[in-house]
Parts: sequence; C-alpha cells; structure tokens
Amino acid sequence: MFKKYIFLIPVFLLASVALSMGYNNYKKTSISPSPTPEIKQVKNKITLTIDYGNGESITNELTYYERITVYDALKKTAEDKNIALETKSYSFGTLIESINALKSNMDKAWIFFVNGKAADKSADSYILSPNDKVEWKYITPSEN
Repeated sequence: MFKKYIFLIPVFLLASVALSMGYNNYKKTSISPSPTPEIKQVKNKITLTIDYGNGESITNELTYYERITVYDALKKTAEDKNIALETKSYSFGTLIESINALKSNMDKAWIFFVNGKAADKSADSYILSPNDKVEWKYITPSEN
C-alpha cells in the first residue's frame, strides 16, 4: 500500500520547499510605507491694532474667514481683549463712537486704515482679505 503512494512524497517535498521559499521572499520584499510628505499650511490671519494716540496700543491676531469685515474684526478684538466699544448705526453703516471710553468728537476721532490706507467706506461694509493689517487710530481728522 505504501508503494502505491511513494511517488507522492517527492511532490509533497517540492511543494513544501516552494511554499517555504515563497513565504521567505514575501517577507524580504515587503514594502514599508514611505514617509508622508510635509505639507506646509498657510495660515490666513487678520492683524488688528488699536492705537490710542498716546503711545499705547493693543494688537490682536485673528483668524481670517470669508466676508469678515473691519467691524467684525474690531468686535472680536474688543471681546478678546476686554475693551469697551460703543457704536451707533446709521443708514450708511455703523459708526464707532468710542473705544475704551475715548469718544470720537470734533478734535479727535476713531479712523481705521487697512494696509496703511485710510478707508473710503464704513467699517461694517469693508470686507477684508487674508493677511490684511487693520489699524484703528484715535487721531485728529486732518491726520489721515
């Protein structure tokens, strides 16, 4: 009975060797994951500075979002820095009446600049772009 199946022994041996070699080759040629390339994320921001006109100023860096206005940035800075803010709404837009109890009047007023240029519209209608720099200055109106 053994003689009948003796020819299968070399077949089993060859199959075992072949499987063993295939397994060893698989382990040797396994591919390790390549490192993930570093992606530099550009952070868009708005920088807002309040210049009190007496040598004191406060600066706040805000995250930019689509359609943020100068007024939005000022309100957020007032919240973040615990600054008192008084405004009045008119048909042409919102007017900043006072910041930290410094009121706009005939001698001095709160005027804002974006990237160094005086604005030609109200703070609530001036839409900012990424990385803009906003300055609120308490100055005489002729200084702008």
